[in-house]
Amino acid sequence: MGSAGTSSRLSASLRDRGQRAPAGVSGFRGAQLLRRETNGTVTFTSVTWFTGMDAVREFAGDDYELAVIEDAARAALSGWDEHVSHHEVALQV
Repeated sequence: MGSAGTSSRLSASLRDRGQRAPAGVSGFRGAQLLRRETNGTVTFTSVTWFTGMDAVREFAGDDYELAVIEDAARAALSGWDEHVSHHEVALQV
C-alpha cells in the first residue's frame, strides 16, 4: 500500500526495470503494476510473466513463494504481502 505519489515512482521503477530482464533471467516475459485507490488508500498488485517455474526460481530463488521486493519499493510502500502465489494461464482470449 502507498500514497498516490508512490504510484508514479513505482510505475517508473517498473518501467525502467522492464526494459531489461530482472537479474538477467532469460525466462522473464514482462510485468504489470496494477493500482487501486479506495478511501484514500492506494493498493498495488504486481503481475510478472515468466516462461515457467524454472524461470521463476531463477528470479526468486529456491523459496520462490517469498515476495521479491526491491529496496526502493520497501522504502516507498507502507506494507506488502510477504508471500506470493504462482498461476498458470488457463485461457487467453
